[in-house]
Amino acid sequence: MIGYVIAVIAAVAAAVLQTAGLSALPLPLNFLSPLLLLTAAFVATFKPGQALAAAAVGGLTLDLLTSVPPGRNLVVMVVLAAALDWLFRRVFANLSYPSFAGLTAAGFFL
Repeated sequence: MIGYVIAVIAAVAAAVLQTAGLSALPLPLNFLSPLLLLTAAFVATFKPGQALAAAAVGGLTLDLLTSVPPGRNLVVMVVLAAALDWLFRRVFANLSYPSFAGLTAAGFFL
């Protein structure tokens, strides 16, 4: 239970960092997504429930802090977390740095 609380707090912090801090950076750096990295890290450490919780709360926080249609970031992040979990279990089966980098790159391009 405490793992889910930590995942939710980290997701809210990542979403606030993404909207407040990273959006002001120059063009190549403003595409960084700490919420995507957090979700990929939870998936890579075999915690899919925490990854889905972090993605849902982070997507909801992004929806509240940005001017996009309601629910867009929430749906995108939950589908992305499910797709990353499927990719990690089926394609990137070993736990190594190249597989984590591939998982994060796949999440960025999805």
